[in-house]
Amino acid sequence: FFFDGDIDFLNERNYAYYFHLTRTEYALNLWPCGPALLWAPFFLVGELVEKILVYFEMSQKTYGYGWSHLISTGLGTLFYVFCGFLLLYKTLSSMFSKRAALWSCWTLFLSSPLPYFTFIRSRMGHFAEFFTLSLILYIWIHRPKSENSTSWGLCLRCVLALVGMSRYTNIIMGIFPITAFFLIIYFIPKQSENLETFIKACGAVLFAFLVTISIQVFIWMILYGNFYPDDP
Repeated sequence: FFFDGDIDFLNERNYAYYFHLTRTEYALNLWPCGPALLWAPFFLVGELVEKILVYFEMSQKTYGYGWSHLISTGLGTLFYVFCGFLLLYKTLSSMFSKRAALWSCWTLFLSSPLPYFTFIRSRMGHFAEFFTLSLILYIWIHRPKSENSTSWGLCLRCVLALVGMSRYTNIIMGIFPITAFFLIIYFIPKQSENLETFIKACGAVLFAFLVTISIQVFIWMILYGNFYPDDP
């Protein structure tokens, strides 16, 4: 979209699904938009670097495939993985010793595919999944007092939507706030002011989730002509 004004992958280099068109005659796109949203600031830095080099006749226009774009997005992946482990460390150290939390993070990193998807195939979406799951875990563990629950809920639902836009199956993480909702409804004191505040907070939380996830839904509407990707 940034270069050719559309989100059709049919004219992209070496695209794997160029032979499969959806009912709206766009090339099939199986990937969510979350990683692209997280990469966007770093990609724009890479584009700025290329524009400067082109201006001084030190490079040619590459339309998003230049070394500056690859390096900047690779650094973006490294940044989000680092932030993900920092959030995970903060979460663990709030429940266990700092030493145990640090060793747990290192063990997780070295025993998982994250080194491969951080330093070798750094332009795949695994970084976004790890970062957003670490972030939502951190937000969930650090729940505030009830008077600050609205802002916390807004942040929680925005991040939950981003989790779903990083990998569709991760939307199952919504089971935590949904379960909490029913537990609170069951155990909440019956004072009208508490219940009214809780209902308003839930409405704001739902609104934040719908606004954030609407980005992905809008893309589905263009690609598939539907509110969800139902094209085989």
